[in-house]
Amino acid sequence: MPLSDKSTLSSVDATTTLAETQSAPKPAPKPVAKGEKPAFEDLYTNEIVTLLVGPEKKEFKIHKGLLCHESSYFQAALTGDWKEGLEGPVLLVEDSPATYQLFFKWLYTSKLFEDDLKPAGCLISLWVLADKRGVPALGNLCIDLLVAKCPDKAVMFDSVKYIYRNTVPGAALRRLLVDLWAWRLKVSHLDPDPDHFPPAFLMDLLLAKDKLPKVLCRTDAPYTKNICQYHDHTDERGRCSKKLGNTL
Repeated sequence: MPLSDKSTLSSVDATTTLAETQSAPKPAPKPVAKGEKPAFEDLYTNEIVTLLVGPEKKEFKIHKGLLCHESSYFQAALTGDWKEGLEGPVLLVEDSPATYQLFFKWLYTSKLFEDDLKPAGCLISLWVLADKRGVPALGNLCIDLLVAKCPDKAVMFDSVKYIYRNTVPGAALRRLLVDLWAWRLKVSHLDPDPDHFPPAFLMDLLLAKDKLPKVLCRTDAPYTKNICQYHDHTDERGRCSKKLGNTL
């Protein structure tokens, strides 16, 4: 083969390889080891992912690297063999746009702000989102704030049904709810209407009350002695918000 032909062939191969490289999607960065910070360029790449949230399909555009770094759900959805990873926008019609707006604000600041948490049940819906989408650092922060900000006479009273409807048995939020009720409230605070509380909650509360010491001291409460028992530290995403100092 003449030299000119070889040069042409090499040029074509190089062009094809470059084109394939440029068009091939870059994998999202894997979570780094505990104690290590991911590279800035890995989190804030030029790749932007589109999420359509709620029945009205409200559109959010988020840095893919940052979203995948914090969420195991989106890591799988956007980099694996899931349909979303192959066909573009992630459709989340059953979720709340308002809750996702708070999630994304936390995603870029690592904080939750006082003015954003005024709606009742806001922290609870955020924890449910964090649990559902594999964002343990956000869930851990919500747990800390619920304990710190929940007044004695309003221990998530209106959220019992929501919590039990949107969590599984043994979930950290369920355990925290039951412990707060068992340690802070008397049985007389229960609504006499049997439809107000799920049977599973009443059973959990009865069992928790049965295990209480005869003399209650607030410092002995499980959420006071070791709040991390309600945290998710199963992998490197599950940072402890108390140690990071990113509570309100």
